[in-house]
Amino acid sequence: EHELGHKAEHLKPKHFSMIDIFPEIEKPYLHIKDYQHTDHYREVEAYQGSYEAYKTLKEMGVSVIAVTSCGEEKKIQQNRLYNLEKNFPDIFDDIHLLDLGADKTHVLSKYDNSRFIDDQIGNVLSGVKTGHKSYLWDMSYNKEDELPENAFRAENWNIIVDDYRKELGLITEISDKPKNISRRRRGLR
Repeated sequence: EHELGHKAEHLKPKHFSMIDIFPEIEKPYLHIKDYQHTDHYREVEAYQGSYEAYKTLKEMGVSVIAVTSCGEEKKIQQNRLYNLEKNFPDIFDDIHLLDLGADKTHVLSKYDNSRFIDDQIGNVLSGVKTGHKSYLWDMSYNKEDELPENAFRAENWNIIVDDYRKELGLITEISDKPKNISRRRRGLR
C-alpha cells in the first residue's frame, strides 16, 4: 500500500486476481511481483493457528514440506524464505520454491501419498492427481470452487490435524469432519 501507492478496498477478494479489491487498477495481479520485492511481503503473517498445527504434526512425526509458487527471482525467494522461517521456525523438512503461479504437480509427484493443503483449486487438483488427500484452504476467493473426490475444504486447522491423528490411530472420531462440497452446493455464500 505505502510503497506501491495502492490500497485495497477490502480484504476479502472474491477473485485471486484481486480485481475486485483494486478496481482502479486494470490488472492488479500484474503487480504481485512488485509487492513481493517489498518488506511487506517478508512480514506477511501466517494464517492464524497454522504454526501450532504444523508444530503438532511435527511432534506426531509427520514430515512437513512447503511447496510455494512465489517466483524464481532471487530477491523474491529470499523474501519468501525469510517469511517462512519467521512464521514457521524449525517446521519445514524441505522447501520448494517455484515460479509464480507454477503447477506443483512435478514436486508433489516426488512424495508418497499423503496430505496436501493449498488455497488454489488448480493446485488442489494437482494434489489429487498425484495421489494426495488434498485440502482447499477456505478463502473468500475459492468459495465457489467445486472439489473432486479425495479433496476437502479445510475451514480450520483441526480438520487437518485430526485427520492425521485418526490415520495414526491417536483418535477414533474426527470432531470437525472435512467436507468435499463447495459452499454453493451447501447453499452458502
